[in-house]
Amino acid sequence: VVLSDTKGTDLFLSGKGAILFVGSWKSSVLENSSLGVNKKIRLITMPNQEAGNTSVLGGLGYVVSAFTKDKEGAWDAVKFITGEVGNRIQAEEGIDIPALKKAQATYLANFKNINIDAFFKAAENAVPFPAGPDLVRWIGIIGDRAAEIFGGRITAEAGTAAIYKEMQAILDK
Repeated sequence: VVLSDTKGTDLFLSGKGAILFVGSWKSSVLENSSLGVNKKIRLITMPNQEAGNTSVLGGLGYVVSAFTKDKEGAWDAVKFITGEVGNRIQAEEGIDIPALKKAQATYLANFKNINIDAFFKAAENAVPFPAGPDLVRWIGIIGDRAAEIFGGRITAEAGTAAIYKEMQAILDK
């Protein structure tokens, strides 16, 4: 584990990191990297734990500002992006795995250098990313405690217990 200002993806692709925890949104970056082109990247699912192997599935999200001058136009844009044509474009451009299942084969066709089946396998047991109005209040807690865990300042047990306690206090309000 390295705490660095350099992004983990950059460390990995430069050969300075052996393992990278990554999501499907980085597939195109991996595919088009020199490691990807040279077929030096292998994706795997996370190892099974006692309770199984569950991933968080987030997808892409879009919002319309309450202050936009053209709410109807903005809403039309969101409907287009999340509709069949938008999902097809997302698949063709390799942006991320489209939610529309019939567009997913098009997405898969983008990848000749890396096998991205691990992302689809992880999605089989995935749960939705917990989002809501309090997200901005608790999401930082996870990063802060994870940095303490990875930095060796607290144990994984103490860190995850702190995350649970701090997040639950926010959610209980």
